Amino acid sequence: MVYVYSRRSELNKYIGKELSTQEIKDTLIDLGMDLKGETDEKDPELKIEITAEKMDMISTVGIARAIKYYRGYETKLPEYAISKGKEKVIVEKSVEQVRPRTVAAIMRNVPMSQELLDEMIEIQEKMHDSFGRHRKKAAIGIYPIDEITFPITFKGEKPEDVVFHPLEADGDMNGNEILTEHATGKKFAHLLKGESIYPVFRDAKNEVLSMPPIINSHKTGRVNENHKDLFIEVSGHNLQHLDNVLKVLMTTFVEMGAQAESMQVEYHDGTVYELSFDSITDTVELDYVNKLIGLELKSAKEVEVLLNKMMFALKSENKGKLEVEIPCFRADVWSDCDIADDIARGFGYNNIPIKFPNISSIGGELPFSQFKEQFTKALVSMGHLE
Repeated sequence: MVYVYSRRSELNKYIGKELSTQEIKDTLIDLGMDLKGETDEKDPELKIEITAEKMDMISTVGIARAIKYYRGYETKLPEYAISKGKEKVIVEKSVEQVRPRTVAAIMRNVPMSQELLDEMIEIQEKMHDSFGRHRKKAAIGIYPIDEITFPITFKGEKPEDVVFHPLEADGDMNGNEILTEHATGKKFAHLLKGESIYPVFRDAKNEVLSMPPIINSHKTGRVNENHKDLFIEVSGHNLQHLDNVLKVLMTTFVEMGAQAESMQVEYHDGTVYELSFDSITDTVELDYVNKLIGLELKSAKEVEVLLNKMMFALKSENKGKLEVEIPCFRADVWSDCDIADDIARGFGYNNIPIKFPNISSIGGELPFSQFKEQFTKALVSMGHLE
């Protein structure tokens, strides 16, 4: 479980309606989440618990978006603009053995303030601790473009060659010193334990941006409220997971007022990654949905209403086959049962009629279980211990 702390006024700002704490709580429960508490203030801070798979709800923006659609204030699938950029990240083969994958993008014209910066850092750390598996599965870096020169190179280097001024340090340190002497380095040292090569991001002037998944550079990786254009990367091992994390982060920041710009990430084998906000489609059988949930949905229209509440779109229906459009930030949709589950949430679990299954059977022990029991008794009778 992940806790998100949101001011009610901030939540309502993104929802576009003035909802009471009770209305927010009731909607969260219908979505499968929970309101765990609130502060005793005129504008209370809400402690919201989200389930482990809901990466898109790890921020105030994400929670507000889900509430807005569930309550029917918005029905059209969210669309996010992204411009095609010319900047590049070059991934060298030398990083293959330690942290082989990265994805990246640029945020332009961020309406930066100290409050927004604090929220961005909080989102980053919550992603690290949950979906990033404490930076093992995914580590996020955010950098001010004013301080770096493109193109950026992601490479592997010997620890003694990775020398830079890490955040919150007094001066330059090499890779080994960071892991043994720096507070953050010691906390995450186990992620690079036993490695002879450490991953590092360098810009065109050979300045170190960061040594992921450990720490950013004080010179090129420290963001303040005066920075409006930001470079963001996510590094790890599984490209699909990193892509999911980046899409959630970028769509969240776009909702906050930033403009998204893609980058080309060029791998040594010739493959190229570039961020896209395109939705995906999946086809699910209406009979399967009804059977799994226990409903008798018949028309495409009633299914469409339920899908809209959960931020899906019904592209078409043909002889009981539903073509469902899924927005790019919904990384929790892995199979047809996930779509069926969201249809059930849209319908309301408490509204599903209770009925006994129309089957009957007689229980019995499997032949192999009977054999195993007899064999065990024979061994015990011979003096063996079970």
